[in-house]
Amino acid sequence: MPEENSSNAELKNCKHCRDITLERLAAPGGYLHAPSRSSLVRSAQKCGLCSLLFRKDRSRRNSQIFLALEPFSDDDPQMCLKIGHMSTSNDTPVRNQLAFFLYTSLEDPAAVSFGITAKRELSNTQSEASYNIATKWIDDCVENHSCSTHLSLSLKERDNMFPTRLLDVEAFGDADQDIRLVDHDGVFKRYTTLSYCWGNSRAFTTTSRSIRLRKTRIAFSTLPKTFQDAVDITRRLRVRYLWIDALAIIQDDKLDWQRESAKMGAVYSMSFLTIAADAGVDCNSGCFNLSSTSQELASENAPFELPSKTVTGEESHLFLWDPSRGTRRPTPPEIDGSPLAERGWCCQERILSPRILHYTTSQLFWECRQVLLAEDGLRPWSMWTGKSETVPGLAANLYGTTSDLHGLIRLLDIWYNNVVAQSYSRRKLTREEDKLTAISGIARAFFRHFRCEYIAGLWLDDLSFGLSWRRRGVVQKPSSYRSPTFSWASLDCIVEWPLRTESHKSSLKIEKIHVELESQDPFGRLSSCWLIITGHIRQAFIVCNKRISAGGYDLVWELKSTSSKLLGTAFMDEDDYQDVPKLVDCLILSEDEKAGQALILERLPSSDRYQRIGVAATHGYERDDGFFDQSAAQTITIF
Repeated sequence: MPEENSSNAELKNCKHCRDITLERLAAPGGYLHAPSRSSLVRSAQKCGLCSLLFRKDRSRRNSQIFLALEPFSDDDPQMCLKIGHMSTSNDTPVRNQLAFFLYTSLEDPAAVSFGITAKRELSNTQSEASYNIATKWIDDCVENHSCSTHLSLSLKERDNMFPTRLLDVEAFGDADQDIRLVDHDGVFKRYTTLSYCWGNSRAFTTTSRSIRLRKTRIAFSTLPKTFQDAVDITRRLRVRYLWIDALAIIQDDKLDWQRESAKMGAVYSMSFLTIAADAGVDCNSGCFNLSSTSQELASENAPFELPSKTVTGEESHLFLWDPSRGTRRPTPPEIDGSPLAERGWCCQERILSPRILHYTTSQLFWECRQVLLAEDGLRPWSMWTGKSETVPGLAANLYGTTSDLHGLIRLLDIWYNNVVAQSYSRRKLTREEDKLTAISGIARAFFRHFRCEYIAGLWLDDLSFGLSWRRRGVVQKPSSYRSPTFSWASLDCIVEWPLRTESHKSSLKIEKIHVELESQDPFGRLSSCWLIITGHIRQAFIVCNKRISAGGYDLVWELKSTSSKLLGTAFMDEDDYQDVPKLVDCLILSEDEKAGQALILERLPSSDRYQRIGVAATHGYERDDGFFDQSAAQTITIF
């Protein structure tokens, strides 16, 4: 068996690998690479490709192994190298989901005749070549995609959601780089938006004192580097107007900020294109890189070069690349690991934008509601995510209207799992009080489908499921009131929801909802919020245990009955180690004969009011315990 850290480049190809040709790989059924699993194990000792295949394919089937050139999927014709098995007693091939991403050079016969992805040579993201590929992406999207479809806005709503002000980047003609701020006249204009990190540096902003000057002229030379680059990109893409929050919103005018921040989601969703300065830590970082690099050069898992020949004798060089390294859904780290990906406000900017040009440290990326593309032409993520799964693609679920129950449940799952859990909760905010405001634009877009009350990041429809969120990892509490304890927005931490179970039934009855807003935005900041709920409350103990981990120890909680029987697992909102079991009240959210969800509550001193301190997942192993006896429903208030 080959060593895991052995270099494939040091091993010579065996007879089976030397006989590989493009025609044999592309033939129906593929190419018989190894007559059995045991022969592959033996070859892997000395052959580089066999060693690579051995580590990739852990099926342990004693069967013939085939290699085949095949498309990723029915809707994505990009070719990859797939691994298949055929039993010696059964002639029907069994296809695994195992595949290598393939690429070659632009002039290679594999690219010309077999559709293998050709890797483009790169320069830098300010080059003419980068602008040419960006223009190509834009033209293709406008002509062939539905990304220009506006989200569900009535004409009246759309008029009110236009940006109040825009930057005119051609205000003084083509020869003059200076710009100015102009009021929007209500007529639709094509404009770009900028998504960037403010950082800790002093931002170049519009204030109540400077707005008259901004509307007269803004000298290009006085703009921060990121703003200058955004102006340059907008001009070169032949778009006249640009929206930048620091300049389009009067930053020291509270009413203007509240009004414009409430429509910020619509500003991005109705823009023609968003310019994302992914690598920048502040407004002085700029958008462009100095030198671009292709994706496989930044990967720890180097590609494997496979020489081959065509039937006419032409030499070909394929590169086999497994970029996942065990990760099922790899995405470009230049985007998802960038400073921009940590900024809370940029979550809705990315989801709602119809098209995004990502300016990263390595190269230019394109993301719209239908595809994710890279300047070097490589798309390894397509092997796992599918061609049409992109972050802006989430907004495509909000086209039109939704009235059927199945469709509404699906949208609720997208809100809780895709938007809040996966995209938003891990991000950071400069101002902690912006927790709800920073995604108010997405909430407003979902509201047009739900048409139910929005309660501090939760929806009245299927509220029992919304209340079942749990925190994961390190947690911080805000320094001042931001939301009620039953909302995920009350904490700064990653949150997640349990798997939805159709058999779970809820007996919760919402008696009254109190939501007091701090502004006119029904999806923004709160002054106070509480619920009056009727449901079944049962008492149990939470027991804290220490579990050794790499960082020292983790705290894990069990939910036990008053007779010390294990009821399930508790997920507490704070890491508060206690030596002795603590008696708590559990409000049953939903349950069936096998499992359930419950809010763990703490009664406030000298009152009938409660606050949430955690959530529990119960199981039905001890159904004979008194905890599961049906008790009379109680009406309580949760803050």
